[in-house]
Amino acid sequence: MDVSGDESARSDREVRVSAFFASTCWLGAVVLVALVLVGALAFSRSGAAGFAAAVVGAVVCFSSAALAMWVTAASAGGASAINGSLLAILIRTGFPLLVGVVVLRASPPLAEAGLFGMIFVFYLLTLTAETVLAVRLVNLITHRPKAV
Repeated sequence: MDVSGDESARSDREVRVSAFFASTCWLGAVVLVALVLVGALAFSRSGAAGFAAAVVGAVVCFSSAALAMWVTAASAGGASAINGSLLAILIRTGFPLLVGVVVLRASPPLAEAGLFGMIFVFYLLTLTAETVLAVRLVNLITHRPKAV
């Protein structure tokens, strides 16, 4: 039985999980700060519906960016890295667009309060933050010292 192989696999999984968790926390902090700023502006322009639109935009974009980062972390450094990157792009782009279209049709008050604009603002913010964090995440996973 190869104990060192089990330890190496466990160590790789621990690095991926801890790097993903740290990156997700940083992403959450960025989104939370932006939500305070954008939410205040939305509330001043559209009242409670504007703030609700900002919250929905922030949650949708954070969720899609975190899921895309998880896919990136799971596929980094392996043979499926390109497929993982393409799947992450699909998740990061498709989920906010789909939610935006569905909620716009299902909730006219949120549509009038600017939900699609909020999704756009938070999408650009999370895209930028997630790209920086994903590059850091992949570097941590693929360029760590190998155990002897």
